[in-house]
Amino acid sequence: MEKSKNKKAGKFPWKKALIIVISVPVALALIAVCTGMIILHTGGEQIDAAKLNFTPSGLKITDNAGRYVELPEKYDVYASSEEIPDILKKAFVTLEDKRFYSHHGVDYLRMGKAAIKNIAAGSIKEGASTITQQLVKNTHLTSEKSFGRKISEARLAIKLEKMYTKDEILTMYLNMLYFGSGEYGVKNAARRFFGKELSQLNTAECAMLAGIVKSPTRYNPINNFARSNERKDLVLDIMAKEGAIDQNEYEKAKKYDIIIKNDIIENNSAIYFLEYSIKESCSVLDISPEQLLSGDYTIETYLDQDSRNIVEKIMSNPALTLKNAGGELPDCAAVVLDNSSGGIKAFYSNCGYSPETRRQPGSTLKPLVSYAPALDCGAVYPATIIDDRKKDFSGYSPNNYKDEYYGKISVRESLMLSLNVPAVEVMSMVGVEKACSYLPKLGIETEDSDYNFATALGGMTYGTNITNIAAAYSAFARDGKFIPHSFVRQIKNSEGEVLYRRGNAARQVFGADTAYLITDMLADTAKAGSAKKLSGLKFPIASKTGTVSASDKNYNTDVYNVSYTTSETAVFWQGNMSGEQSGMLPAGITGGGSPTLMAKNYFLRSDAAKNEFPVPSSVKPIMIDSFEYTCGRVVLADSSAPEYAVRRELFSVRHLPKERNNSFTFLKKPEVTVESAGNIINVLMQTDPRLRYTVIKRDYFSGDCIVAEFGCGTESGNFAVAHRSDVLFAPRYIVEVYYICGDGEKISATYPLDLRAR
Repeated sequence: MEKSKNKKAGKFPWKKALIIVISVPVALALIAVCTGMIILHTGGEQIDAAKLNFTPSGLKITDNAGRYVELPEKYDVYASSEEIPDILKKAFVTLEDKRFYSHHGVDYLRMGKAAIKNIAAGSIKEGASTITQQLVKNTHLTSEKSFGRKISEARLAIKLEKMYTKDEILTMYLNMLYFGSGEYGVKNAARRFFGKELSQLNTAECAMLAGIVKSPTRYNPINNFARSNERKDLVLDIMAKEGAIDQNEYEKAKKYDIIIKNDIIENNSAIYFLEYSIKESCSVLDISPEQLLSGDYTIETYLDQDSRNIVEKIMSNPALTLKNAGGELPDCAAVVLDNSSGGIKAFYSNCGYSPETRRQPGSTLKPLVSYAPALDCGAVYPATIIDDRKKDFSGYSPNNYKDEYYGKISVRESLMLSLNVPAVEVMSMVGVEKACSYLPKLGIETEDSDYNFATALGGMTYGTNITNIAAAYSAFARDGKFIPHSFVRQIKNSEGEVLYRRGNAARQVFGADTAYLITDMLADTAKAGSAKKLSGLKFPIASKTGTVSASDKNYNTDVYNVSYTTSETAVFWQGNMSGEQSGMLPAGITGGGSPTLMAKNYFLRSDAAKNEFPVPSSVKPIMIDSFEYTCGRVVLADSSAPEYAVRRELFSVRHLPKERNNSFTFLKKPEVTVESAGNIINVLMQTDPRLRYTVIKRDYFSGDCIVAEFGCGTESGNFAVAHRSDVLFAPRYIVEVYYICGDGEKISATYPLDLRAR
């Protein structure tokens, strides 16, 4: 009996434990759900109906003089629900919030899935905001990433759903979206990109609009049509998968070739200042474009109206360029940057080339990745001699332009002429890894695949753009300090309070000595090198050209000139954005041609200061031995050397030649080798090519006579004499070693010559 009781008693705790294990989590989950529902459905947040009537009319953008920039004209800002086609609504709902019509402001299922994925990832990888939440965030809240802000967002979304119908919410949302190029709302975007009213849009165009808003800059169809088109196809795939369109409509939309009308003239640089000032402002304030456009902000930019007007006139002047393969003016773009601040003063494009477009930079990269790093680490001097000939660098064998090679040539001259082999040779002296590591420091994005010798010639994986090139070169005019380029000086709210002021973010990349040496070499490039079309300018300017050849050597795809004075850096580009044969540049259009002419015209008209580039104390003019230089060696000249025996070159005091020639100080006695053949003595005398030699015979009976003379440039001399040393009063021989100073004075030393055979 006792045994039976014990068995029964043993079973009860197990059942009780099971009940506790099941009921406690359930109870906790119910408590959590109830608590969450209470939190979400209470709170003091209120919907402000006025904020939902979105308008960006309060946004102001000013130039560097405080004048308002004229923004693109807008027409009917707000689109009614009736104007917005159902297929466009479907595209946005399917892509961004497929349960939009079933939830009440917050999608709890989507929120739960996102939470699980984020917990598994250990970070926030996926969001769960509904269209309603995005609308209230962009009109009522900041972009602060906090739990409190997300709670407020959810509360407002729930309240908004009680005040408005789903269609009203969707209509408000589609009217406040930013699409890039200064366009907000689906109505303006349709007009800008397709030249159509909303009612005229087809499925493919609706899908493209839906795809743009994830990243208005990246997927802008004017500047990045290929990306925008790929994104459109993805949206169509999702719409077909979710049943928003049938198979027939899907296939028809996939085949449709979208044409971008871009009815607003894109060469108005105000468009780019609007686009990229908005993007930069959103980044620094950490808000969305929609919040910025509706927030009554004032964005003060670096835009200089005079610079902009000059650039636009130059770039549209047909007299300054040849035509492309299709007989039209080539695609063009230009940027002007203020050296003191890094601010962009002007940006121009006639072809959709944006401040973020990436193309191959060609030889404009040579100073940045080869020559400046090599000077900075002391691998070369401007006077270092390079052997310019066809050679192999670990499997990479570059060719010079037109396969022309110069043999022994200095670093200075190779940069002036923009030779390819020396640029790679110089990179090899630094090391690829170290040389390429300078590019990110100069704001030029690289890939792992860019760490190779081809980058010395501008052969990058994805390339870079003219705004980054301008910012990188401006470091040379700023004693080697790099400042990232910027459109925005400061941002104010409606009360005039400064919310953001751009600080001085300069960082030292190169030494001031390196920056000046590069500038000095590029000044020579402008005088007599690849940019010699600038040679007539009466003010200091440094310049570099770049040319990118097409696979067909009869054409080029990109040509550049980057030039800078003490105040400004400007880059002028021509190229082929379409990639079509008709857009190719004939081989006659090079960086030293049209782009350099444009640069010349710009700097002639610019009122910015053009002072002498200041020479830092770390750079000194040094005399080197001219004979050693012709032999490919850099040796300090003798302090007593005459003018003809020296060559002036600039050096960093950090990196000076260690060897010095002393030929003129000591005027050493030459070494002689004597061979006797009877009474004839053959003499071989080792001479210094910097000096002159006179061999004199002194005869007791007949006096002095010159036996042999050797001028500058000879390293050895031969002469023969009839001589007997066993006779009384045998003649003596002496050698006079000398040089002539610039004033004609003769400096000499005399040594006896022993002509006895040994």
